[in-house]
Formats: sequence, C-alpha cells, structure tokens
Amino acid sequence: MIVLVTGATGFLGRRVVRELLKRGDQVRCLVRTPGKERVFYHRDVDVRYGNVREPASLEEAFYDVETVIHLAGIIRTQKL
Repeated sequence: MIVLVTGATGFLGRRVVRELLKRGDQVRCLVRTPGKERVFYHRDVDVRYGNVREPASLEEAFYDVETVIHLAGIIRTQKL
C-alpha cells in the first residue's frame, strides 16, 4: 500500500513517516521545499515535490496512492 504524507518534513510528519515504515508501508512524502527531504536520507521513502496550495503540482504525487495522511498546515497571520 502506498501512503502519501503531506507535511512529512514537519515535527509530526517525520514521526508518522517513521511509524509507517516500521509497519512496512510504502511511503511517499510530499515536500514543498527542495532540500528538506534530507531528513529522510536514511529512509526508504519516495519523495515528490509539490505544494498543497497549487493543485497542478499534486497530480504526480497522488498517482497510485491508496491512503493520504494530510499533516501540512497553512499558517497565516493577520493584523486585527
């Protein structure tokens, strides 16, 4: 089973990826910023680049995926 994890390079995402790999799942990580995939250098993960705010960039990442764990957060601050 291929599991796509958005927000995979974040605090929670890295731990979720580790647990999925322990379970024996095939893990695909959606990475927005090139270079951040280094956190997976010792792991057997499939890294795809994209941005959840740009739907056209996601098609390749979602190909053949059975489960999505969505951990990416969009944080915006506004002045009141």
